[in-house]
Amino acid sequence: FLCYAALSGLLEQYLLREKLVLILGNGLSLLGEEMRADGYLNICAIDYSRVCTERMRVQQNSSDDNLGTAPVDYQLGDVTNMQYQSDSVASVLDKATLDTMYNADENLVNVHLMLSEVHRVLVPGGKYVVISYGDPQDRLPELLDSSKGYSWSLVGQKEIKKNKASFHMFVLQKPRQDVSDREKQLSLRLE
Repeated sequence: FLCYAALSGLLEQYLLREKLVLILGNGLSLLGEEMRADGYLNICAIDYSRVCTERMRVQQNSSDDNLGTAPVDYQLGDVTNMQYQSDSVASVLDKATLDTMYNADENLVNVHLMLSEVHRVLVPGGKYVVISYGDPQDRLPELLDSSKGYSWSLVGQKEIKKNKASFHMFVLQKPRQDVSDREKQLSLRLE
């Protein structure tokens, strides 16, 4: 898959170095540590695998290169039921977790649960950055399905080539003010 070096310039356009970046489905990836070494200050990486989460914690604690910087916060977690408050995460980074959910979920129930959770935890104006091997015609209809309650919009899209493979980056931004809040304000003005 794509390493941080291949993604860093693209991620820099959309992620804020000083705000919380939540990495979904981290597995054994060093992405968070590479981002931290590149100046991202607040990174949390969640995965449902206790083995992977513990291994990453141990690996990080045994490393000498994290002195003087905040470590990556590796947490055991379920992307379909996150333990974050609503409107609390500045950016969510998904490097193939959506693809994994698509492959494991024939009727897309867990895909929609995950997307709903991402939408819920993002702050107004927050960004969801998806790195996927799925083609835009396969991924975008689900990502942009407003009937599921997602009010975000597509603010960036890029094809990334590596060797003979093509990957796609989709950047979705939650509105600065949630649509339901706007509707409440409009109804109050009309009363």
